[in-house]
Amino acid sequence: MTQPSSIRTVSIAAALCLLVACVTDPYTGEKKVSKTAAGAVIGGATGAAIGAARAVLPEYQAAVAGKQLMYTDHIHDEYVASHIAIAEGASLIDIGEMILYRAADDIDRFAQAGERMPMVMRGRIRMDCAEGVRYLMEGVDKLFHTAGAAGLSLRSAMQRAWRNLHATHMHGLLAHAPSAEIYGRLLLGKEPNTPIV
Repeated sequence: MTQPSSIRTVSIAAALCLLVACVTDPYTGEKKVSKTAAGAVIGGATGAAIGAARAVLPEYQAAVAGKQLMYTDHIHDEYVASHIAIAEGASLIDIGEMILYRAADDIDRFAQAGERMPMVMRGRIRMDCAEGVRYLMEGVDKLFHTAGAAGLSLRSAMQRAWRNLHATHMHGLLAHAPSAEIYGRLLLGKEPNTPIV
């Protein structure tokens, strides 16, 4: 059975990232994981997370527009709880996006200047990536849980984004606790206890 084109493309990209990530230091012969490749994986995952979260807003608006809120006299898009849900969800998505763009801007600034980024800033950026994805996920959660059962359809962009953001948030490089530990250690002047910062 052949895979759909998009699945095959993602599979190839993931395999190439893993292949590129494993390098041998030309000076020591030591095998290690390339920090640049790890950065590319994080960048790709966070960029996709922003796109997935942004796609949920119009999906939510369409899901609630003019629809009866089941077992009540309310019309969904006229109901105060729906107003609050979309405002809070959109704000959380904005927060996540702003954090991730700040990290990208910092990386771009140092790359353009050809300067090495301080370790504490690298730790903050890793934390920003974890926190940014968490905010995106929480924004989508807010919308997903108030949109009604239509959001559960396998054809729904809302369900797909909800699932993908939860999966992205579980990635080891984007997990909250390890990222917080690394950033906290660096803020306290300790070693990061990982080669990937």
